[in-house]
Amino acid sequence: MTIVTKLVAAGACALMSSTALANSIPFESNGRTVEVSYQGLDLSKKADQRELTLRVRRAAVKVCPAPTVSASRACQLSALDNVRAPLAAAIASAQAREASRFAEVDKDKAPAAPR
Repeated sequence: MTIVTKLVAAGACALMSSTALANSIPFESNGRTVEVSYQGLDLSKKADQRELTLRVRRAAVKVCPAPTVSASRACQLSALDNVRAPLAAAIASAQAREASRFAEVDKDKAPAAPR
């Protein structure tokens, strides 16, 4: 699943398409774009999920310059709210792949002989 998220300071919107999972989520606000890479992260692991969240927050700071701290913070919160669903989808997809991988391994094991 490709996740493309565009953040616009005035009103953000999230776009998703169904192809292969991307390794980054681009952010755009007022014409500024920052790409958040999650290549090398295993999103089925909590530590890597936290790392991605930190990367997304840093990107939100970069794309939300504003004349006041409160305006910048409002933009950042809007940006984070609008990528919540695509991030959750990427994490759920990684967890499903991991669960299916374990299911395949368990399927190949022969049942234990009764004693």
